[in-house]
Amino acid sequence: MISNHHSFAYSHDLAWVIMSLFIFAGALIRQFFVLIHSGNIKPAYPVAGVVLIALAFWIGSPASSSALNRDSADDGPGLEEVHAIVVTRCVACHASQPTQPGFSAPPAGVVYENPEQVVRQRARIQQVVASGYMPLGNMTGMTDEERAVIAAWGE
Repeated sequence: MISNHHSFAYSHDLAWVIMSLFIFAGALIRQFFVLIHSGNIKPAYPVAGVVLIALAFWIGSPASSSALNRDSADDGPGLEEVHAIVVTRCVACHASQPTQPGFSAPPAGVVYENPEQVVRQRARIQQVVASGYMPLGNMTGMTDEERAVIAAWGE
């Protein structure tokens, strides 16, 4: 049920902690319903479950861009550098005519074939790349260095 909607659950360095929190939260909430059917109401169980879920989301939230390691003397990467990464790692799927097998149209109608399209989607690109959600399953082999370049772009 978590699937692609919450990529932090499987792409985060602490994915095992996040999934454990979800499992324990589910067990606590389920136990609450089991007890209700026996006439025993213990509201602490669902409250604890919600706290564990909130903790999982807090752990999985992306680090702020200021937390990324980067040379302070550097003005950050330019559009040309970012666009080159996007063309290499994203355009196979996000093109008007995708070349990636299994894609007959660009996902969500998002196309990154020219720099203007990349600039318009900057915040979205930075978010999905920082979270590890894109490239999907990292099928194009985006490196951590390339992710850092995209995260530092525009700062």
